[in-house]
Amino acid sequence: MKQKILERLGYSNRIERMFGRGMMIALTGQRRVGKSCVISQTNIDGIKHIHLRDFLKMTTLV
Repeated sequence: MKQKILERLGYSNRIERMFGRGMMIALTGQRRVGKSCVISQTNIDGIKHIHLRDFLKMTTLV
């Protein structure tokens, strides 16, 4: 059965308003609730989508 992707405009709009203020934005939550979909629904050029595990690897190299 094909699943329907929900548009979470409230969340993506809030992320877009916070972007550019010099803050890191982290989406947390249970598995398979749509965190990656919310990131992909934002209309921000140059936004980076990395997994926390990869971020922790990058910060330990410094």
